[in-house]
Amino acid sequence: VIYSIKIFQFEGLEDLINSIMEKINELRSKLEQEKENCIQFESEWTEIYNKAEDLERLYIKNMKDITRLSKIYEIGERTNKLADNAKFEVNKLSVIRRTLDSLNYGKQPYSARLAKMKELDAQIKVVEEAINMYRNNFEDMRDNSEEAYDLVNEATSKLKNLQLAVRNTKIAKLKQNFNDEFALGYNLIEKLGNVISYQPIDVDRVNKYYGELKELVSRIEKEATLAIKKAEYTEKLIMFANTYRSQFAEVARNCAKAELYFFDARFDEAIEMVKESLKRYTDISVFE
Repeated sequence: VIYSIKIFQFEGLEDLINSIMEKINELRSKLEQEKENCIQFESEWTEIYNKAEDLERLYIKNMKDITRLSKIYEIGERTNKLADNAKFEVNKLSVIRRTLDSLNYGKQPYSARLAKMKELDAQIKVVEEAINMYRNNFEDMRDNSEEAYDLVNEATSKLKNLQLAVRNTKIAKLKQNFNDEFALGYNLIEKLGNVISYQPIDVDRVNKYYGELKELVSRIEKEATLAIKKAEYTEKLIMFANTYRSQFAEVARNCAKAELYFFDARFDEAIEMVKESLKRYTDISVFE
């Protein structure tokens, strides 16, 4: 440019000067960006770097715990997959952290260091989730085992009380209707109790028996409670109808048949039969 000015060659000089100014402005912009990158990097990298180191130490601690916990709980496929995933993600974290070390020691541009730091920060979140899933898996196994132990005690007490309540109705057919259900319940209680009594605990089997037992007890409780209420209601209704038995032959016949239904645990049919015969001779709402 200077030489062109000296020999008075001005053609195309303006374009050349503009090009030079663009490059100067571009360099100035890059320098400003580098300053901003430097400020952001220096303010954040120590915290992020330390967090990455802490996660690596936490991972090592959790991996040591698996030796102890494997003596308590049977390590299944899910746990192994979570452990492998955590290992993979932690190794990836270590590689990124070492690369950042190299960029720092080599005094590389802050743009490169900042990009690598952001990559490290993103990987930290991935590792945190992987470690938490691995750790939560063991906590779930512990919680499930404790819940199963509580259910064994709770289900035993509940089934005994329900069985007693059914027996107290003194309806043989009703007791017979629930015999298989109670037997199945006690069998599941025994199976679940055996599984949680021996280590390492097979949590998959614990969960299987736990779900089956909980569902069964809930169903028996619902069905037995309803059946007992119907039995009590049927008995009282027949007793109420007995006051009309001597007066009306139809009531007498239906009550006799309803009693047979009652002892056969066919309560809905007995109730319907008595009500149908009574409504012609009295207001059933008096009984209700």
